Amino acid sequence: MIEWNMKKHHLLLPYVLAVLLVSGCAESRFYSQTPVGEIKGHPHLIWSRPDQFRFNQPGPGEGEKFAFVTHDCWRIEPRPMSTDGASIPRWLWWDNEMSPWRYAPAAVIHDWLFDVHHRLVCNPNFLEESHFSREDIERYKRMTYEEAADIYAEAMKTLMEREKLWYEPRKFTLWAQHAATSSPIARELWNKQPGTEDFRHALKAARRRESQWPEKPSEKPNPTETTGQTR
Repeated sequence: MIEWNMKKHHLLLPYVLAVLLVSGCAESRFYSQTPVGEIKGHPHLIWSRPDQFRFNQPGPGEGEKFAFVTHDCWRIEPRPMSTDGASIPRWLWWDNEMSPWRYAPAAVIHDWLFDVHHRLVCNPNFLEESHFSREDIERYKRMTYEEAADIYAEAMKTLMEREKLWYEPRKFTLWAQHAATSSPIARELWNKQPGTEDFRHALKAARRRESQWPEKPSEKPNPTETTGQTR
C-alpha cells in the first residue's frame, strides 16, 4: 500500500508542476500588462476604529494634495471619506505583502472609487453638485468594479516600480490582490446600495465567507507605519 501511494504521488507530480507553472505564467503576464501611473502627495489618514480610517486631504500649507494619475493621464483626487483598505479579506492579511495598508495609497484610491459609486447610487447628481470636472463626471459614472480593481492594481504597481526604497516588484501579490478586489464578493458590495438592508446583508455574507478561512495570528497594522502620514 505504501509503495502504491508513492507511485500515485509520482503520477500526480507532473500535474502539480503544471498548475504551478501556469499560475506563475499568469502572474508574470498580468504584471507585465499592468500599466504604471504616478502618485502625488501622501494620504492623510486618521484612525477611527480597528482597520477603519478617515481620509482627508491636507489643509492649506500642509503639502501637496494626494492623487493618483493613471497611465492615460486621468487625475483621481479623493475627497474626505472612510476607508477600510480596499476591503481585502482578513484571511489574506497573514502575509504582510497582502495587507492593504502596505499599499495604503492604492487602497485609498480603490475605496474612493467605491465611495463615489455608492454616492451616485444615493444621489445621481452628486458629482455635478460637488463641482467635479466634466472628465471626472464622465469617467466616474461609467466606472465598473472591474475597472476599479484594475486601477487599484495600477496604483500598486506604481508603488512597486517607483518607490524602490520601500517596495520591489511582487508579481504574485499584484495578481492576488487584483483577484480579491475583482471577486464576486467585491461585485456584491459594488452592486448593493449602502445604508440599505440588502447592502448590510451582502456585507455580512462577505464577512461570513471570510471567517471560514483560517487566519494566521499576526500583529495588527500600525497606522503610523503603514498608512503614510497622519495628522
